[in-house]
Amino acid sequence: MPRTPPETNDIIIDHLHDDVSTLRQCSLVCKEWLPAARFHIFSVVHLSLYSIDQMIEVLFYPGSPMPHRRPLAQYIRDLHIIDGEGREFDPKWINDKLSLVTLSSMTSILSLSLDHVDFSGLSGASMAALRGITARVTRLELAHVRFKDFTGCLAFLEAAVSLKSLTSCVTSFEDEIRSPRSIIDTILPELVELNLESDDDSLLDLVSSMSSPPRIRAVSLYLGENNISTVAGLLARLGSSLTHLQIRSFSLCRTLPSGQFFHNFSYLITHCNIIFRPNTWQFIVQILDTAAPTLAIKRVYMQLPQARHYFDFPSLSRIFMAEGSALRRAELVLTNLDHSGICSASIEWLETMGHEACRIYGRTHEVSLRDFRPEYGYV
Repeated sequence: MPRTPPETNDIIIDHLHDDVSTLRQCSLVCKEWLPAARFHIFSVVHLSLYSIDQMIEVLFYPGSPMPHRRPLAQYIRDLHIIDGEGREFDPKWINDKLSLVTLSSMTSILSLSLDHVDFSGLSGASMAALRGITARVTRLELAHVRFKDFTGCLAFLEAAVSLKSLTSCVTSFEDEIRSPRSIIDTILPELVELNLESDDDSLLDLVSSMSSPPRIRAVSLYLGENNISTVAGLLARLGSSLTHLQIRSFSLCRTLPSGQFFHNFSYLITHCNIIFRPNTWQFIVQILDTAAPTLAIKRVYMQLPQARHYFDFPSLSRIFMAEGSALRRAELVLTNLDHSGICSASIEWLETMGHEACRIYGRTHEVSLRDFRPEYGYV
């Protein structure tokens, strides 16, 4: 009976990487198809309150009578740990059952996501287990994670010696008392990408406090009334290593900083590619206009608001087209043009630009920092 080469089988199965139902059927065809099917079936695993018992039995084989049997955990590349079911009132399970999860068997682990984990209540064994797996991952995501204090957070992150991407959404400390001027030794030496999903995240203070921050090339953050000065300080410490900056905001700030502050803020992001995401139209003009004579930005991406009256096209003309403005050499990319109202307004504006519009581009879809990972060396 003719047989296809194993490499061909793998290529075919790879095309089914996101179709778990079909992959399960492939795993039953023959033993040659089994490893390739398992490679995708178990690549992403979620451990939560209602899945942990089944996952322990299926993936880790505690007390197995066949010690030679290799656990399926070897296929896990992306591990999500949710203490409870992602809600504050859910029972916690990590202290009772994490010891049954043989994290050392995850030999292919690349990414770790922790959701609603309260480190202030973890036992020493649970903390050590999480630190051990953190030392092997290149991507770490923290969502609503709580530490006892600043020192406890440092103790955890110091283990992440290979980390290239760090994402945090509302990381907090039980004990908020800390000297705002304390300087810590540099951690996360390989960090390339930093994503802060809130304008009130304690990790912003932590990274800003490093004596010599890692050479972070891409930063995504939210600007708000409470953190804008800390953001400027972080960008100042990153210096010339920063090549991509994504700015977001939850809502309109009631009180914006002075023009001089924005001039200083803008000076720190020279030579960056800047991405303005939703609700940042309030910052665009102030950041760019105050520094247009000296700012040397390569490319600016703007996600336009759906309502045309929210956007200041005359100011954009002055910033990008005026004689003497360094931004005359920058590329301007307008995104979110699939909304008819802002699309028609953009077309009208471009028609008034004449030959200058050759440096202005449009995209119907949104762009985010992840779209530029090949540019700043993270894949």
